[in-house]
Amino acid sequence: TVIAPNDPSWDRLTTQAKKAQEHPQAWLEMTDIYGELAGNTAFINAFSRSLTTLWEIGTPATLKRYLAAAL
Repeated sequence: TVIAPNDPSWDRLTTQAKKAQEHPQAWLEMTDIYGELAGNTAFINAFSRSLTTLWEIGTPATLKRYLAAAL
């Protein structure tokens, strides 16, 4: 069954997620969630690489790649 969005921040999160497809740092602009991490260059770079990989090769392949590197 379909579960309707029930998060009061749904519209905001959806908007930022769509922006982040082209500009991953847009997701981190939510400083009320990410705080100081939003300005941390190492975090920004790692997050941007990871999100870009998710969009380019999909979730299963991204997880396989991550797990292979972690072992």
